[in-house]
Amino acid sequence: MSGGTLRTTGTVRVRGSCTHAAGAALDVTLRAGHQAALTVRGRAVLDRESVLTLRLDEDRPPTAGTTVPVIGTRSLHGQFGRVTVASDAYRAVPVYTAEGPAVRLLKR
Repeated sequence: MSGGTLRTTGTVRVRGSCTHAAGAALDVTLRAGHQAALTVRGRAVLDRESVLTLRLDEDRPPTAGTTVPVIGTRSLHGQFGRVTVASDAYRAVPVYTAEGPAVRLLKR
């Protein structure tokens, strides 16, 4: 994806590879006990100028201190340039592994 925003409140599955180039944004809603918002069968590539925006589900938000998967993949290359949480109560600490990025939610 080059430019634009992929916004999802559920789970999106990509059968091949997925690239978030400079200027691209991923906007996801996180729920307690939910799977990764984006599942990529192939390789996921994140540009340093890509953005991750997190929203918390109003009915079932994750609790503070939990680590929530964002993208599930077999192979990850790169990191988001910026991670934001649309909440005054929480902040997110990115966690990157070979299986994909996740965020640890902490109270402000």
